[in-house]
Amino acid sequence: MNSTIKRACATAALATTAMFGTAACGSQLPDSPEGHEERVRKAAGVRVFSIQCSKDLWNATRNGWYATEDAYDIKPMKVTDEAGGVVTVELSGPAMVVYLRVLDAAAHGAKDASGNAPNIDQVFADRMYRAVAPVLDSISERGGSTQTIPPVIVDDIPKPTPSPSS
Repeated sequence: MNSTIKRACATAALATTAMFGTAACGSQLPDSPEGHEERVRKAAGVRVFSIQCSKDLWNATRNGWYATEDAYDIKPMKVTDEAGGVVTVELSGPAMVVYLRVLDAAAHGAKDASGNAPNIDQVFADRMYRAVAPVLDSISERGGSTQTIPPVIVDDIPKPTPSPSS
């Protein structure tokens, strides 16, 4: 494992431990959705995730905690501005682990060991978590496979209204 990945894994573990006062493994919150720890485990093994969403939603969910330490911020590999106020964000697997745990904490009312809540609105955290979860659920763990991880796309559109019957 190269040194960059080792540092990212260590940062993810430290951030989780500091945030929840628990070890990185088995730190599921009481109100976490079913399958959360399995998603975290899968995320840890992925090279790159791609998230496409509004720039506002990314900015609202990217800073994990009120703490000033650097380890609490989600560190993307790359953020690309697209047309129409959309961004494409690339996260490493270890960064996705931190992001997923922070989203879970914000969506489900968790606080760190000092009683601080995440710096993310619950509605935004829940929406992003619900977009990421199905992508993680679709991952099979077969090392060295050529499996392509689908992008996480958050771009809700209104349902078409049915036409009135004649």
